[in-house]
Amino acid sequence: MASKSSPPPSHDRGLSKTEVFKAATTAAVKAIAEKAELNIVYTPIAANQKAGGSSTELRLPMPPHKLTPENVIRLRGAADAMALKLRHHNNAVHARRMPVNKDAADAYNVMEQTRVEVLGAQQFRGVSRNLGAALEQRLSLEGYQAARNYSQVDLGDALRVLIHDRCGGVALGSAGKHVRDILREEFGDRLDRDLAELKDSVHDQRKSDRKSTRLNS
Repeated sequence: MASKSSPPPSHDRGLSKTEVFKAATTAAVKAIAEKAELNIVYTPIAANQKAGGSSTELRLPMPPHKLTPENVIRLRGAADAMALKLRHHNNAVHARRMPVNKDAADAYNVMEQTRVEVLGAQQFRGVSRNLGAALEQRLSLEGYQAARNYSQVDLGDALRVLIHDRCGGVALGSAGKHVRDILREEFGDRLDRDLAELKDSVHDQRKSDRKSTRLNS
C-alpha cells in the first residue's frame, strides 16, 4: 500500500477522494493477501468492534467522507494487518494451542497477529511504514508516552512493542520506544531468550505458536 499518510489525490473524474482511497485500499489488500477474488466490504465499525472477515470476505472500516491524515494512518494500518493475516495465518494451526484463559488467549492472538505483521513489514517497505505509523498512533492515543511503569501498559500493547522491536521491519516511534524502555527497566534481559527464539521462528507458524505459548506462560 502507499506509504504516505496524506489522503490520495482524486484523478478519477466524478469520484470523491474517499472512493479513490477505497479503490486503492481494495487493490492493495488483494495484492498483499494474494487473493484476487477476495470480497472487500466497507462498513461502519464501532470503537468497541473489530474489523475482520473470512477467507472470502473482509470487512474494513468505512472511511469518513472527509479523510484526514489520522484516518488514513488508521485505515491503512488496519487493512495491511488484515491482509497479512489472510496471507500468513492458518486458523487450524492456531487453534491447536489456543489457551483456555481469556487473558492468555488474548495475548496469544496478539503475538500471532504481530508475527504476520513482521513478515509483511520485512517484505514490503510501504507496509512497514503503514504498520509502524498505525502502531505509534495506537500507543499515542493510549497515552503511553506519559506512562511511568509496566503496570500502566496493556499486555497486548507491550507484546506488540517487544516483538516488533526484536524482529525488526517496523520502526518504533517515540511512544513505542518509551514503552520499550519501560519494559526493559521492568524485565531486564529475562525475556531476551524467548524473544530471540520467537524471532527465529517467525516464518514457521507452528514453531512460533509453541514459542508464543511459552512466552505467554
